Amino acid sequence: NKTLLVMSTNLYILKLGGSLISDKTIKNQIRYDVISNVCQEIGTAISEIKENADENTTNYFIITHGAGSCGHYLAKKYDLMNGIKTKEQWQIFSEISVELQKLNTFVLEELRKNKVDPVHFLISSSAFCNDGEIETININNIIHSLKESNGVISPVIHGDFSFDNTKGLTILSTESIVEYMLEKSSPIWELFDLESTYDNNNNNDEDLIINDDEDEELVTHTINNIYYLLAGETDGILDQEDNVIEKIEGEEDFKNILNSDMLEIKKSGYQDVTGGMKMKISSCYQLLETHQSKNLNLFIKLFSGLKENNIYNSFINPRNISFGTNLSL
Repeated sequence: NKTLLVMSTNLYILKLGGSLISDKTIKNQIRYDVISNVCQEIGTAISEIKENADENTTNYFIITHGAGSCGHYLAKKYDLMNGIKTKEQWQIFSEISVELQKLNTFVLEELRKNKVDPVHFLISSSAFCNDGEIETININNIIHSLKESNGVISPVIHGDFSFDNTKGLTILSTESIVEYMLEKSSPIWELFDLESTYDNNNNNDEDLIINDDEDEELVTHTINNIYYLLAGETDGILDQEDNVIEKIEGEEDFKNILNSDMLEIKKSGYQDVTGGMKMKISSCYQLLETHQSKNLNLFIKLFSGLKENNIYNSFINPRNISFGTNLSL
């Protein structure tokens, strides 16, 4: 006889958009009240998930945020997205770095107030690019902190710069960093058991009975979930009538959306030097394609972080399609 023991490993990656936590139309205009509110929801959700987890479930949390007006405003004004060529541009880079750390410090402090244990990992200290393309980001310490703390530590990263062999400097969006971490860099997979997986869409409750009979063989299967939650200031991806697209599911849906005129999702007027919504959706599509070939369930949700309890609910029930735009293949 065989007994099936189902283990569950969940990785939650939350991105707080720069337009959510700052006003991109005004230089260094941080929305302190919004950050305080979302961090309270993050803390409540993480505490609840940890308290309710059983011994067969492991949960990891990574918090990311954009640079917002602390980065995009000056980067656009001084054309930093095309590299650095002048003394003035290098000085602006220094100014942005200082202001971005102020934003990040406030996020860290608010998370600590709400019983999250954040540790900041500065991507620019280990990233290197060539002509705008990421060559390397050392994420080993991020993964080590998750594994060794058994999920106690929540790494915090943000959109950043990378030194570039050709351009001098390249701007790295938060999405490009997460994409690299999930798609091209092997250490992240160490969090998961990719050898034995369980199809949680076709399970049979009778198979989940655990028997202590020593004569029976214990077979362990693992459900691996990655929840990528992108909180901005809009309700999700909007159609031409400003209605939220509830879900984008399958290759054909993605191609139709990416090739359509509606994908500019209404130009919002603020500065965005990292590609905007089309770049974000294209990045999500690439991630979903990658995870189809691995034993991982990837769920992506784009939603408004301004609406009360949206961030909390995205953690507690990330597959709930009652709000936001939900992406899957």
